[in-house]
Amino acid sequence: MKNLLKRDLLKSIISGLLLTAAWPPVSLTPLLLVAFVPLILVINRQTSLKKIWGYTYLTFFIWTLGTMYWIGNTNLNTQGVAIIAIAWTLIPFFQSLPFMVFGWIKKGLPSSINWLALPVLWVSYEYLHSNWEFSFTWLHLGFGLSPVPWLAQFYEITGYLGGSLLIMVFNVLVFLMIRDYGKKHFRRWVYATTALIIIIVATNTLLYPQPRHIKTIRVAIIQSNDDPYEKLDQNSLKKQVADLRSMLLPLQNDKVDLVVLSEGFLKTSPMAPLILNNIDEQPAVKEIKEVSRQINAPILVGFIGFKLYSSTKYAPASALPTGDGRYFSGFNGAMLVAYDRPTQVQMKNNLVPFMERIPYLEQLSFFERFRLRLNQAAQSYEKDDAVNVFEYKNMRIGTLICLDALFPSYATEFVSKRANILAVIANDSWAGNTSGYQQNAQYASTVAISLRKDVIRSATTGLSMFVDKSGKKRKITSWNKSDTIIDEVQLSSLDTFYACTNDWLGVMSLVLLAGIVMYAVAAKKKTAGA
Repeated sequence: MKNLLKRDLLKSIISGLLLTAAWPPVSLTPLLLVAFVPLILVINRQTSLKKIWGYTYLTFFIWTLGTMYWIGNTNLNTQGVAIIAIAWTLIPFFQSLPFMVFGWIKKGLPSSINWLALPVLWVSYEYLHSNWEFSFTWLHLGFGLSPVPWLAQFYEITGYLGGSLLIMVFNVLVFLMIRDYGKKHFRRWVYATTALIIIIVATNTLLYPQPRHIKTIRVAIIQSNDDPYEKLDQNSLKKQVADLRSMLLPLQNDKVDLVVLSEGFLKTSPMAPLILNNIDEQPAVKEIKEVSRQINAPILVGFIGFKLYSSTKYAPASALPTGDGRYFSGFNGAMLVAYDRPTQVQMKNNLVPFMERIPYLEQLSFFERFRLRLNQAAQSYEKDDAVNVFEYKNMRIGTLICLDALFPSYATEFVSKRANILAVIANDSWAGNTSGYQQNAQYASTVAISLRKDVIRSATTGLSMFVDKSGKKRKITSWNKSDTIIDEVQLSSLDTFYACTNDWLGVMSLVLLAGIVMYAVAAKKKTAGA
């Protein structure tokens, strides 16, 4: 018994280590196709839900800690460290839930097919998890294929959930071949696995984009190298605008059509804010318009700014009093500044839970006191849920701010408003030279493939790059240095099946899951009554 326990623990640990090695930046991506097999072998012989949860939790805890250790490298006080520790424990808890549900329903399903319910459960979990305010989709399985974009070309049909489904189905098939080795069903699973490989290879080959002669624009990406923990004062905004000017004026002779700077390049505080009400009247914006005129190109730049409200009647839950009867809320956003037209603004709407915003703030405002203060904001950021495509000449730019890019279904809303290019801006400097910024950079391929749009990625301290519609990255900058990269990018108005149908695979999985659960419940009742 003790030997069995040791072997089961070892298998759970091996699954966690395989998942970690498969994930960026190590990126031994093919391991994802077998990483769950040791864990599934353990669960196969377990009947106790408590034991299933324990072994599963161990696997996911190792994976979480091995890939997201970097969030502990941020500049936190004791309270912040405690919150990060809670995050490290909660993430594997959520990941364990599909296996727990499977442990409950598997007895009610025929043993020959019950394991095929696990991929449906997993995709349903990822879909549901991406649609509430506690969402942090960083370790959703489909993102794991981003270092090898050729494997993910079918995302233009399924989105990243298709990658999650593929990984789980392949793991289950490998397990079934091991379980039924030497038995009559063995060949069934071999044929199924072979067919799956042929289908994926053929689909990716057929869908791989071919060169097309379409309209291009010349884009400059500016990578700054700022200290995210630098304290802001009355002169911070003036200095940031001066830095912007010095970085952009050398572009006067490069004839660029667009300049992109990173998330939060313009950082302001309530002491010296960038006021978003009547934004074109702000001195900082007027200066940036002048830079735009001098280089003859619009400037897309990230900001931290504030809106003023005349009374509590109009103020959102995040608002704080100004002291003169008004209220203000902070926003993480981006704006397109051009000398010859009004400034356009897009807010970040997928905010990092417990750092940028307390989930369900209206109901859980008590927890505001426990929010991580990395962003130096006095309160949770606000979101407006609006989707604004930046328009300038023939450009229609969908702007995704950091975590927004990990929600491709959100990105489809820009495409539905005829975006023909995507800009992803990020501030990847919080956790220093760790795995976090490398993972975030890799994920950009996912949205490029899903929507077949070229992606322009500008990140503070790196990594900045261009990503084409096949997910291929080019002109990647180095970490921890200021840089400017210039290249041609394509403007594409073609829509993918995924862009038109959004997360159809998640919805279908939920429908299938409902049927599976009802079947299992009915089978259990029939068995109990026999």
